[in-house]
Amino acid sequence: MHSQLRKEVTSGYTRVDLLFAIATVALLGTVGLSVPGSSAVRSDSAACANNLRQIGRAFQMWATDHGGQNPWWVHWTDGGSFVTSTGAQPPGGLLNVPGLGPVPASLRNNTWFQFGFVSPELQTPAILLCPTDRSKVRAKTFSNNPADGFYALSFQNRAHSYLIGTHAVAQVPSSMLSGDRSLKESFINGSCSANVGSVFGISTSPFSYGWTSDLHPDGGNLLANDGRVEFLSAPGQAAFFAPAPDENGAIHFLKP
Repeated sequence: MHSQLRKEVTSGYTRVDLLFAIATVALLGTVGLSVPGSSAVRSDSAACANNLRQIGRAFQMWATDHGGQNPWWVHWTDGGSFVTSTGAQPPGGLLNVPGLGPVPASLRNNTWFQFGFVSPELQTPAILLCPTDRSKVRAKTFSNNPADGFYALSFQNRAHSYLIGTHAVAQVPSSMLSGDRSLKESFINGSCSANVGSVFGISTSPFSYGWTSDLHPDGGNLLANDGRVEFLSAPGQAAFFAPAPDENGAIHFLKP
């Protein structure tokens, strides 16, 4: 009786049924493997966006004590990093960067230098590193300790993933304050009504929409001066910058 029942059950499965079952198991296995990877990408992007929100809050806290402006638009006599080639110069050509001390003002065109002014608000340089940025090194302190200091020569611009938007001003809340370093650029000399080239000692650069593949595969994060963070594709960038273009159509920024 039992033998006959086993025979009937076995004969109920055809070769097609068996192939279908194998294919189903394989498909489920593929889906199971792909989901964790996709989740990891989304998680890294979310962590990166959260870093930028904290960066935005740090700059807002600093601006609260400095007339609502970012360090690069606050004169050095008032504790900012604004220095021009004309007019009074800081003593010895040095500016005091929190956690570091007097350093040459000529270094103000470096992103690490500008981030240094809000280091007390950031508290840790870990916030400045995107989880997907494998080409950078992780600093642990805002110091010049050779082993793990953000200001040490072996760290500085190698220890963070975000750019500085030099046109970010309180008067234009939607202006770009920071964002992923993977933002595309084209170095073409041009004029700038905001005198960015003179202030930072760099060439101005007309903006080119798009992203490199250095950080995120399908776009990047941008931080507005009002603290808003958006993950955008290249077309989304155009909409982001539309409310606050420079008079000559250029957006200027410093990159690590």
